[in-house]
Amino acid sequence: DDGYRDVYEFGAPVLRRFHIPATLYAVPAFLDRQCWLWWDCISYALFHSPLNQAQLIVPGNELSPATFALGSVAQRQALATHISISLSRFDDQSRWVQDFAQRLQVNLPETPVPPYDAISWEQTRELAANGFAIGSHTMNHRVTGTLHDPDVKRFEINGSRERLEAMLHRPVH
Repeated sequence: DDGYRDVYEFGAPVLRRFHIPATLYAVPAFLDRQCWLWWDCISYALFHSPLNQAQLIVPGNELSPATFALGSVAQRQALATHISISLSRFDDQSRWVQDFAQRLQVNLPETPVPPYDAISWEQTRELAANGFAIGSHTMNHRVTGTLHDPDVKRFEINGSRERLEAMLHRPVH
């Protein structure tokens, strides 16, 4: 789930009511409000752009910009999906996302806004106290299979667990 607020507001009450066990795999930098999840930045930029079409570079095809229609919700959603899939093959989505938002004439808010926002640490601790298992994801939701630097990979994996343990005051796996 990554730690989206909707798991706390909508998912947890239903799971508790029916006694269904669940694990929340949390992204600590997201819960710390230090990062947006990169696919949410893409979606936010596309759905807040004032443009009806845009010349954009698709990840993996940087030498050949293409013009995309943005006239309908369906067109924007299809493009968000296409770009997110393409971008998942690369090791640092954050640099690309900033340029993408600028091309769409969108200023990304510093921290995620609803419906892209995360639960709080207090809500995470409440879920843990009420039977949710809290699992370690990655620190910033980087795609670990694309990371070449072992120190960065180690930080994403170990840093996530260590931050969760520090904030929850319990072991996290």
